[in-house]
Amino acid sequence: MSLFLTVFLLCVVILLANKRLTTKTAVFFISITSQRKFSFINIGMGIALIAFSIIQPYWYFYSMPLSLFVFGLIILTHGIFIFRVDEQVYIEFVKKIYKNYFKCSIPLMVIFTTISMIVLFRSYLGPLGDVRGCSSGNNLNVVCGFKKPPEDIAITPDKNYILISGFGGIAPIQDSELPGTGLIMIMDPYTKTKQPINISFEENTWGDGICSRDPEAEFNPHGIDLVKRDDGKFQFGVINHWPDETIEMFELVEKDSNQENNEELELFPWKLVWRGCVSVPDTNYLNDLSLATDGSLFATHMYPRDMTISEFIIKSITRGDTGYVLRWDNLIGFSEVAESRGGQPNGVFYEQELEILHVVLNLSDQIVAIDLQTNQIINSLSLDSPDNLVFDGENLWVTNLEHSILDPLICDKTACPLPFKVSKINPQNYKVEQSWIFAGEPFGLPSVAIPISNEMISGEIFVGSFRSDRLAYFNADFK
Repeated sequence: MSLFLTVFLLCVVILLANKRLTTKTAVFFISITSQRKFSFINIGMGIALIAFSIIQPYWYFYSMPLSLFVFGLIILTHGIFIFRVDEQVYIEFVKKIYKNYFKCSIPLMVIFTTISMIVLFRSYLGPLGDVRGCSSGNNLNVVCGFKKPPEDIAITPDKNYILISGFGGIAPIQDSELPGTGLIMIMDPYTKTKQPINISFEENTWGDGICSRDPEAEFNPHGIDLVKRDDGKFQFGVINHWPDETIEMFELVEKDSNQENNEELELFPWKLVWRGCVSVPDTNYLNDLSLATDGSLFATHMYPRDMTISEFIIKSITRGDTGYVLRWDNLIGFSEVAESRGGQPNGVFYEQELEILHVVLNLSDQIVAIDLQTNQIINSLSLDSPDNLVFDGENLWVTNLEHSILDPLICDKTACPLPFKVSKINPQNYKVEQSWIFAGEPFGLPSVAIPISNEMISGEIFVGSFRSDRLAYFNADFK
C-alpha cells in the first residue's frame, strides 16, 4: 500500500510539471459532470479516505494513514466548497489558479515528493519505548541481559524450559560491530534464569555423513526446531552460519542425575548431544527449518549469500522474489519445494499428518500454505513483514513488523522499540483468531512468539527478537 501511494504521488508530481496536460485533465473531470455531482464525488472520496485512515490502529503514528487523512480532509473541504459556492465563483477560482499555475504547482510538487519519500522510507512517526535500563512496559514485560539476540525459541518436552538461539547476525543486514558468532541457550521461563546449554559431541549419524564440526568451534545459530523422532528420541535442529553454512543436528536428552552436578541438574535438567550436521550448498543462505519425524527437514533459503544491502532494500521495496524452500533427506539431499518462491522465505512449519507446508515470505508480506501432495498453494494471509512460525498443536503463531524496512535506522544498538504485532492463526483456513499490537513498549524487531503453559505459568506468550538484548513476554488475556 505504501508503494502504491508513493507511485501515485510521484505520478501526480509528473502531471503537475506539465501545465497543458494538467489543465486538460482538470477540464475533462469538471466537464463530464455537473458542479453538484462533482462536489458529491469529492465529498465521497474525502470521507472514504478519512474512514480508511482512522480504522487502522495507531493510525496517527504512521505516515501513510496520516497522509491519506490529510488528503481526505482537503478533498472533503474542496467538495464542500464546490457544493456551497456559485458556479461562476468556482470558475473564477479555477481561472485564478490557472493564471498563477506554477506558483501553486511547484510548492505542491515539492510537498508531494517529500510525502512520497517519507511514506516509502519512514512508516512509523510515533513515540518509541524507553530501552534504557531494563524496565518493562505497560503491556509487555522484558527479560534483559542477552549477549546475543534471542532470535528463535523452542519448548522442551516437559514444557518447563525454553531453548533459545542466540543470533550472531547475517549479511547484508548484519551490524558491522556485531560478531558473526552466537550461542544456544536454555532458560527457565518462570524464574527467567538463563545460561548457555551444555553440549557434548558424538558421531555424525543424523547428518549427511560428510559434514564435520570441530567441538571447539563456535556457532551462529538462527532458526531452530524440536521434534520427537520415530525412534522416540528428541531431535533439535539448528540453522548455523558459523564458521560455515550448515544445519546442525542435536539430540535433546535429560541429564543423568548420577553424573551431573545436583545444583546444575535442579536448574536445567536438559543438555544437547551433537549427532551430526548437513553441509549447505554455496548457492543457499538459510533462515529457518522444520523437522520431520523421519529425520528429513524443510529449510528456507532467504536470498543469495552475496546479496548487497542496496539489492536487499530494492527487493524490500519492490517485493521481488529472492528465495525458496528446500527439502533435505539423507538419500536425495537438497531439492527445491514447488510453489515456494517468494520474497525472503523466513519461518517454516511442516504439518506432517496433512502434508501441508506453511511458509512465511517476509519481503512478500505473506504466509502461504503449500499442499505437498498437489504442489499447490491452498491458503495465504497478508501481514507486514512476518517472521518465524510456531505451531502449538492447534494454532500457528507469528510475529510481524508494523513499520517499514528502514525505520530501524533511528534505533540504537540495544533494542529497537518499534511497533509490532503477534497473531494466532487457524492453520486450516488462515483466519486470525486473535492478535496483539504493541507500540511504545521497550521492545521491538520481533522474530518469534510462542505460548507457554505449565504448573508455574499460565497462558504467557514469549517473544524473541532478531536484534535486541532482551526477550519479552505478555499474558494472552491482554487485549
